[in-house]
Amino acid sequence: MPQFIDLSIPITNDVISDPPVMRPQISYMTHENTWEQIAMFFPGLTKDDLPDGEGWAVESLTLSTHNGTHMDAPWHFHSTTDGGASPAPSIDEAPLDLFLQPATASEILHRMLLNLREIHRSHDDAQRELAVHERLVILSPEAWELRRDRGLCAARLGDKRTAVRDLEVYLHHVQDAPDRAQVSAALSQLI
Repeated sequence: MPQFIDLSIPITNDVISDPPVMRPQISYMTHENTWEQIAMFFPGLTKDDLPDGEGWAVESLTLSTHNGTHMDAPWHFHSTTDGGASPAPSIDEAPLDLFLQPATASEILHRMLLNLREIHRSHDDAQRELAVHERLVILSPEAWELRRDRGLCAARLGDKRTAVRDLEVYLHHVQDAPDRAQVSAALSQLI
């Protein structure tokens, strides 16, 4: 029987998962301050009528469709696809098996690290990006393009030794690399 692993992040006030304007907002109401909500359902009810004078524990949420772990449907980006020939599909039109696929633990870790690398790259945080590259290379030591990426990131940070080593390894193992000229040029600037 397949095992399903939930990779979603929690929706809380404390997990910074979205830009400030889009962050979820959760208001927590306690037993002490909600008895009046119950009274709206039961006219004439007083606080003393409730056990220990307590109301309900309730949370109020303000969310956007972008909060938490999600997939953006094509509809999110534009109303049509195929150059305007077809309506863009909404998320409920995507087949569920697209999201539920078998994967080993190392494949899941690899995918998560690639996503994390893109987050650091998009925030121009080369130091953290390099730390992710280190883990990716350990996880997949013969994925030569990961060596190239780590080398280029190390070069941006001024770590010539790591950059030269990784770029040379990449060029040695990927003889027909489509980016061979660009990587060779980057390497020659380091030597």
